[in-house]
Amino acid sequence: MDCETDFDCPSTLVCYKDVSWDERERFCDCSTYYGWENLGSNCTDFGPQTRFYLSTASILLVVALPFVFIAIYDMKLFFDFPKARTLNKGVVTFIYCTLGLVSQVALSMFQLGSVSSPEDHVNEDDFGNEKLALYGFAERIFGMLGITFVFLSSLNISLVWLELSTRIKSLSLESTNKYNRIIYSCQAGFVLIVIIGVAFGTFYLSALIGLPYSILLLYLYKRGQDDFSKVLKAAGSAASNDQYYKLARLVKVTAIVVSVCMVGFFICASVFAALLAINWQEFSPAGSISLVVLFLQAAEVFVTVWIVALFWYSHINMRSMRIILSSSRKVQTSKGTTNMQVTSAQNNTLPARNSEGESCSI
Repeated sequence: MDCETDFDCPSTLVCYKDVSWDERERFCDCSTYYGWENLGSNCTDFGPQTRFYLSTASILLVVALPFVFIAIYDMKLFFDFPKARTLNKGVVTFIYCTLGLVSQVALSMFQLGSVSSPEDHVNEDDFGNEKLALYGFAERIFGMLGITFVFLSSLNISLVWLELSTRIKSLSLESTNKYNRIIYSCQAGFVLIVIIGVAFGTFYLSALIGLPYSILLLYLYKRGQDDFSKVLKAAGSAASNDQYYKLARLVKVTAIVVSVCMVGFFICASVFAALLAINWQEFSPAGSISLVVLFLQAAEVFVTVWIVALFWYSHINMRSMRIILSSSRKVQTSKGTTNMQVTSAQNNTLPARNSEGESCSI
């Protein structure tokens, strides 16, 4: 059957044009992007590509989901200690990381829903010439949200490292304000790139524009990790405290993982965007694994590891905050009890007790 767009094809079939792996010039067939097979059953059978897609999405979901539950537990801190609700850089980074994890979980779930529903591959895309899977648009949204929040989290953590090391070394806020302006400008610019990419579908252009941001982020992580690690090691040597050395190792490991994942993601995302811009059908032959989806899922692997590494760093920060606030509350409680005992002794009275012998407020 000759065709011009996907909507010239019946049911869930899509239109192929001038692909090297088939002799026909224009024809309707099952979507090789998702790997569905069997024209006789309206392309509802799962092929090798479908199973690959389902497997990778399931693995990424299983990896990211436990950290979402850890994040939910960490949120108890905001209910237990009102002081923790202050939106400092550590808390904002935790929020970004949590939203990034939720976005990755949602993306994997929508991918599973789309790949598992070949009969619903009938939706229009933004330009009206291609069919989208059931949750195709949601996949775009949460995919972009995931990389946005992971990028914002990365910038925030690098800012914290640079800020703390600058304050400790120079006791001046001038450099810190300079870093603030750089980081916040980068965050605003990156968010704008993502919005343009989603609105107009210009993923390849977004990848090219995002290259300077990635290079800058690599520099900030290298600079921030080096400076902050030196400060921590110096503090550990002066105080003879292993905790400083442990934190320095955590900073170094986080910086290495983030840098590797950032480079891996940018390479995979750029190749994916290039293949998509050229013609995804050419690189998705029937009966085999699509190169387009292969690089897409590889990019998602890097993003998932990236956001998990950032979240774990933020989780340790939140745990330390809980310990500090808990210790502070105990000290305040102890002081309050001591003051009450002194007052009772001066008045020759005792704290009131209920029938079970437990102290009551007076």
